[in-house]
Amino acid sequence: NTFDWLLTETKKDHRVRMVHVNRLPPHVNGKKYAITLGIKAAKYEWLLFTDADCRPAGMDWIKSMSNGFSADSKFVLGYSPYLKGKGLLNHFIRFEALISGIQYLSFAVLGNPYMGVGRNLSYRRSLFLEAKGFNDTISITGGDDDLFVNRHANGGNTTVCIGGASLIYSIPQTTWSSFFTQKIRHLSVGKFYRFRHRALLGIFSVSWLVTWFAGFFLLCTTYGLYGVLGALLTRLLVFSLLVNKASEKLGQPFPVWAVLPLDFIYAFYYLVTGLVALVSKKVRWKN
Repeated sequence: NTFDWLLTETKKDHRVRMVHVNRLPPHVNGKKYAITLGIKAAKYEWLLFTDADCRPAGMDWIKSMSNGFSADSKFVLGYSPYLKGKGLLNHFIRFEALISGIQYLSFAVLGNPYMGVGRNLSYRRSLFLEAKGFNDTISITGGDDDLFVNRHANGGNTTVCIGGASLIYSIPQTTWSSFFTQKIRHLSVGKFYRFRHRALLGIFSVSWLVTWFAGFFLLCTTYGLYGVLGALLTRLLVFSLLVNKASEKLGQPFPVWAVLPLDFIYAFYYLVTGLVALVSKKVRWKN
């Protein structure tokens, strides 16, 4: 009933405008085409994006994100965690989103932005039009957010907005298969990032995998058993505290006790999904 609901809202408030896609050109990604039509229909300079399955944390979301608008900024990157639920899958989805958020927001703060999430992202309309929108990625499934940021964001034109008021909550997947389909779509876009970003993210991922696999290999030997165990426990303690502290700063605290099992699962998850996404020729939007 989305169409009827939006049509009713446009009659209640003249500021609400609905753009209808009557025809999709061949070999063009549907979502990017719809976003492009919406941007062309927009009246003002700053664009603020979210998705249909997302909910603002409160009434001050737009105000909070607009604090990042300035004469120099062209991008404002926000954070979008997933809603809390029960079970291992929900904990892992929220953990994976948190790690991703720590990565791309930290890179941006350090002057090297490489992505943003379309669930909570803002940029200038003039930038989109000058860059000819999604022309160079129009046929790729996904990437309307992270690839556009990767192509045009830099340390001088990007602002980060974090904290409780700026959050957009997304509804998490409820099955492992749908979650993997979603993540393979997200990760498959990464192979189109700039080389330096792929290299840095690759180093991060390899270091994570080496920590666990090398640690297990050394634990299975008698040489330096206590030293290896001590190093792994120290790394885990420091990592757990950092993740907890970062999650509090981002606006959705994550329990320290959950980091240990999820940290271990993440290493195997990333190895499998990363390889699948790397070799996938065609990705699906849904199962």
